[in-house]
Amino acid sequence: MKVRATAAPGLASRARQLAAREAVRGEVTGFALFAIELLVTELVTNALRHGPADGVVEVEATRRNDRLEVSVSDDSPEPPVIRRPGPDAPGGRGMALVEALALRWGVRQHADDGKSVWFWVDLHMPEREFQPKP
Repeated sequence: MKVRATAAPGLASRARQLAAREAVRGEVTGFALFAIELLVTELVTNALRHGPADGVVEVEATRRNDRLEVSVSDDSPEPPVIRRPGPDAPGGRGMALVEALALRWGVRQHADDGKSVWFWVDLHMPEREFQPKP
């Protein structure tokens, strides 16, 4: 399933719904669904915040057996940065969450000055306490 739109505030909500629909086409744990929705929101928010104001953002979600593969593409060539903000910082934790909750993740640079940030989530992920990597 795929959604493609010019950068707009409602895009994160539509992308979350798309990924959730794809995930629940079979068995999925509540924590996996939570992780998928959180990570999609973070990546779409990053694309909207750091990409061109008139850029296009594309979100694709595909269920493959026991995992969901999600890709968020935008028109910015700048790769994401994993930050380690202090406890009082108002933001900057999105990619650290991706790193902590995804089975795998990465970035594909596009020849036309864009990129795709992708992640996989285990659909049978057990509930666990979030432990960010140092």
